[in-house]
Amino acid sequence: MALFNSYLMFHSIAEIFSIIVACSIFVVAYNSKRWMENDYLLLLGMASLFIASLDMLHTLAYKGMGVFIRHDEVNRATSLWIAARYLESLSLLAAPLFFKRRLNTKAVFAIYSVILLVVIGAILVWDVFPTCFVDGKGLTPFKKTSEYAISLILMIALLILRKNRDEFNPRVFTLMNYAMMVTILTELMFTLYSSPYDIFNFTGHILKIVSFSLYYRAIVVTGITMPFDLIFRQIRQREDELRDLNRQLEIRVDQEVTVRQQKEQLLIKQLEIRVDQEVTMRQQREQLLIQQSKMAAMGEMIGVIAHQWRQPLNAISVMTMDFKDSYDYGEINKEYIMQMASKINEQVMFMSNTINDFRAFLQPTKEKSLFNASHAIKDVLRLISFITKKDSIEIKMQCKEKDIKKLLFKQDCMDICECEGFIVYGYPNEFKHAILNLINNSRDAILTSRAKGLCGKETKGEISIELYCIDGHVIVEIADNGGGIPQEVQARLFTPYFTTKGGEKGTGIGLYMSKLIIENNMGGQLSFENKTSGAVFKIDLKIMQEK
Repeated sequence: MALFNSYLMFHSIAEIFSIIVACSIFVVAYNSKRWMENDYLLLLGMASLFIASLDMLHTLAYKGMGVFIRHDEVNRATSLWIAARYLESLSLLAAPLFFKRRLNTKAVFAIYSVILLVVIGAILVWDVFPTCFVDGKGLTPFKKTSEYAISLILMIALLILRKNRDEFNPRVFTLMNYAMMVTILTELMFTLYSSPYDIFNFTGHILKIVSFSLYYRAIVVTGITMPFDLIFRQIRQREDELRDLNRQLEIRVDQEVTVRQQKEQLLIKQLEIRVDQEVTMRQQREQLLIQQSKMAAMGEMIGVIAHQWRQPLNAISVMTMDFKDSYDYGEINKEYIMQMASKINEQVMFMSNTINDFRAFLQPTKEKSLFNASHAIKDVLRLISFITKKDSIEIKMQCKEKDIKKLLFKQDCMDICECEGFIVYGYPNEFKHAILNLINNSRDAILTSRAKGLCGKETKGEISIELYCIDGHVIVEIADNGGGIPQEVQARLFTPYFTTKGGEKGTGIGLYMSKLIIENNMGGQLSFENKTSGAVFKIDLKIMQEK
C-alpha cells in the first residue's frame, strides 16, 4: 500500500508538471503571435493546451485517484494517454507546414476543440475507443502498435525539424531536437510495461519529465529570457533578406546609373558635335553676310577708287603731253626726265596705295588681334572722304585724352595728329566694316533729309566721330545732323534685311552686321540715341594693354 501511494503521488507530480509546461507553452506562444512570422511554435503552443487537457483527464482517471471509479480504470487512463500522445505527435508533424504559412487561430481552436470533445466522448461517455489495457493481461496490441506508430510519427517530425534547422535559433533547435528524441524513448518505454506501477511505466514517466523539461527550456524559458532570439528571429531573417535585396538593388541602380551616364555622355558628345557644327555654320553665315555687306558697298567703293584715280591719271596725262611739247622744243635732258619720272612714280604709288587699301578692306580677318581703334577708323575715312566731300558732308574725328580733345582727321587734312591708347581686341577689318556701315548710314540719313526737304540743299552735312576712354572701355561715338531715327523704326533698326531706303538703295544688313561684329565677334556693345540734330551711334569696347 505504501508503494502504491508513493507511485500515485509520483505519477500525479509528473503529469501535473507536464500539464504546467504545456500550459506555459500555450501562454508564451499565443501571446507572442503578433510578432511571429513563423507559426510553427504558435501551432505547438495551441496544441499544448488541448494536450494538457487530455493529460489532466489522464491524471484524474489514473487508478487510485478515485475520480472515475469503474472496473476498467487502468484502460481509461491508458486510452487518454494514447489519445494525448497521438495529438502531440501529429501536432509536431503538422507544425512544419506553417514555417512559411500563416495560421488561422480560430480554425485551429475549432478543430482541436472538436477533436478533444470526440476523444472525451469516445473514452468516457460512449466507451467506443479501442481497448488499451486489460486487467490481468496487460497492454493490448492496439496500445503497443499505437506507441510504435506514435514513435514513427515523431521520428518523421524530427527529420523535418532537422531539415528546417535554419528556421530556428541554434539553441532552440538543439533543445527541440533532444526533446523529441526523448519523447520517442518515452513512447517505447510504454510499450513494455504490464502494470501501471512497474519499472517501465516509472521510467517512461521520468523520460516524459525530461522531454517536457527540454520543451520548457526550448520554448518557455527561451521565450521569456531570450525574447529577441525567439520572437524576432524572423525579423532578423527578414532584415538579412532586405539587406540582400538592397545589395541587389544597389547593383541594379549602379548598372542603370552607368548605362544612363554612358547614354548621357554619348548624348553630350552628339550635342557638342551639333553645337560645334551649328556654331561653325553660324560663323560661316555671319562671315558670308559680312562679305555680302562689303560687296554691297563695293559699288560705292569702286566709285571712290575711280574718283581717287581721276586726279593722278589727269596728272599723268598732263605730264605725257608735257613730254611731247618738251621734245618739240628740245627741252628734254637727263634732269628733266628724272624729274618727270619722279612725279609719275608718285602718282602711280598713290593709285597703288588706293588699290591696297581697298583690297585690305574687302579681305576678311581670320584671327583676332590687338589694334588701335583710331588708326582703323582713319583707314576707313581715307577711303570714303572723297565721296562725303562730293556730297557736301564734312567728317571730322577727334579723340579725348585727359580731358583734352585732339583733332585726328578733317576733310582734305588726314594726318593731323595721332592718338595712342585706344587698343582693342578683335578683327580689324570687320571693325572697319562696322565703322563704314555706320558712316554710310549717317551719310544716307543726311542725303534723305535733304531729299525730303527737311533741310536746305545748301545746308552742309556733318559727321562727327569722337573717341574717349572711360572705366577701362574705349568709346566711339558717331554723330550726324541727319534728323535722327524715326520712333516707329527704332525697335527694328538692327533687324536683318530691314531697310527704310527701298530695295534699290539698301539691303537691310548693314546695321545688323555692324551689331553682330561689335557684340558677337568683339564682345562689345552697339547702341544708339537721338539728339537734337540727328542720331548718335555708340560703340563700347573693352580697352586692352598693347603687348
